Amino acid sequence: MKHPGLTLALTFTYLIWLGCLPVGQWERLAGFALLLWIGMLAAARNPLRLAARALGVTPFSVAALPLIFTVPGPAWTYLAGHPLSQPGCERFLTILLRAWLGAQAAWLAVSLLGRPRLLLALSQLGLPPLLLSIVTLMMRYLDVLHAELIRMNRARLARSAGDRPPSWWWRAVKIGQTAGCLLVRSLDRGDRVYLAMKSRGYDGRERRLSAPARPSAREWLLLMLAQLAMAMLCRPW
Repeated sequence: MKHPGLTLALTFTYLIWLGCLPVGQWERLAGFALLLWIGMLAAARNPLRLAARALGVTPFSVAALPLIFTVPGPAWTYLAGHPLSQPGCERFLTILLRAWLGAQAAWLAVSLLGRPRLLLALSQLGLPPLLLSIVTLMMRYLDVLHAELIRMNRARLARSAGDRPPSWWWRAVKIGQTAGCLLVRSLDRGDRVYLAMKSRGYDGRERRLSAPARPSAREWLLLMLAQLAMAMLCRPW
């Protein structure tokens, strides 16, 4: 799918349908995974690479780990004398797999669109101009802040040479100081950038040299077929 807006809309709807799945429906989760991996192969993306990259979000699902102890129900097994609830384990595994599949869908959308087309997709989906300007500036100046952080670290290392490596406490203090200095510098840099943009006629509106292309009938058909397939997976059996 080449149209940025429809690509992002398909990603959002995939996440919504995925969140509507009942707990413990492993066959339906496998169906959603199959749909996603078919989309990856159609987009010439490596499913194994995206699946491995999406594992980075799984540690955040540990917040749902207490469910295996707190949800009432029959015990599935015992861990150090504590019963593991079968409904709690089903909920936790469902949350874990949803997060993993959702991260894969997000990585696929980002790899297909990239930064410029991602902003165009948000504009086509009707994001308010103020929010679009905030997201645009944030994405464009992350590289500037990253380069500033690299220069600060290089300067710190040049001033902290010694015979022995510094202690962990010294490192922790310096990391906190670096974060504070980076915040102050980013605020100062933001003021200078805004004044420079205002002097060049910036009024908060996004301007493009050419109008974006309209989606084709084939892309609309693919979007509708994908929605139908996900609705069939989520329907009550």
